[in-house]
Amino acid sequence: MYRLVGDRWEIIAGRVPGRKAVEIERYWIMRKNTHIFLPSSKS
Repeated sequence: MYRLVGDRWEIIAGRVPGRKAVEIERYWIMRKNTHIFLPSSKS
């Protein structure tokens, strides 16, 4: 969904029942930041 509409959190939240734009944005940012700090499992 993010690939389709970009960072238009209101549009994304409209597709997810019971979620607000702020909640969707916060989730996305936390998920994105977590992947940066996790070590890769490839050797």
